[in-house]
Amino acid sequence: MAKSRVQFICQNCGSVHQRWAGKCDACGEWNTLVEEGTAGGIGSGPANTRNARKGRAVVLTSLAGDIEDAPRIVSGICELDRATGGGFVRGS
Repeated sequence: MAKSRVQFICQNCGSVHQRWAGKCDACGEWNTLVEEGTAGGIGSGPANTRNARKGRAVVLTSLAGDIEDAPRIVSGICELDRATGGGFVRGS
C-alpha cells in the first residue's frame, strides 16, 4: 500500500508545495495554500486530485439584451430608499 502524503495547493494559481507557507512562491498571494492528501506513487500528482473533485453543471443566463428593473418596495425613509437604490427588492 502506498504511503499517504500531504501536499499544499495554491487556490489562486494551482502550484503545488510540499509544506505549508503563508505566501505562495509562484503567484505571491497570501493564505491561498490548502492541504490536500494524495496517495504516493505513479499518477498521484496534483492534476489527479483536481480532476477527482466532483461538481455539477450550472446553466448560466445571458446578460445581453434588455434588463427590466425589479419592482422595489419603498420604505418611506428617503435616505434608506436612496441607499438601497430606490427601495427594497423582494427576496433580497
